[in-house]
Formats: sequence, C-alpha cells, structure tokens
Amino acid sequence: MKLTFGLKIKLEDKTAYKSVMTEEIARRIKEIRQHATWRALATAVHDEYSTLEILPGNQIDGMELCDSARAFLGEAVKDGWN
Repeated sequence: MKLTFGLKIKLEDKTAYKSVMTEEIARRIKEIRQHATWRALATAVHDEYSTLEILPGNQIDGMELCDSARAFLGEAVKDGWN
C-alpha cells in the first residue's frame, strides 16, 4: 500500500519526516525495523512511500525515520527499537 501526501518531501529537511508521520507509517517503520538494518529500512520506505524522497539504502535516512517514528509513537529505544 502506498500513501501519497500530495507533495514531495526533501531530504535536506530532516524535520519533514515528522511533518508527514502518521501512526500507520510509524507502526510500519517499527515493523520493518524488527528485521531490517537502517539501510534496508530506508529502501523499504522508499519503495512503499514514494512521495517521501528517501534515498534507498541510505543509513542516515533509515536512522532518522526510526527516530521520528519512535518519537511519534512516544516510545523508547527499549520498546523494540534497536
């Protein structure tokens, strides 16, 4: 399932992840992270949410996505985010 937000989000603005984060996206990111590296997560999110301009395989983007999703859900690293 792909979600569209009607606009493309530039990677240079890391706070943009927070502006488009929804519970569905945050939970999907957590689900992917359970079995994927940050690089693999960035690729998966790139493939599933094409309006987010995420570089596939980008470790920093994967980490930023996890941080944003974790904060959105109000969770700590110990809550299944490794």
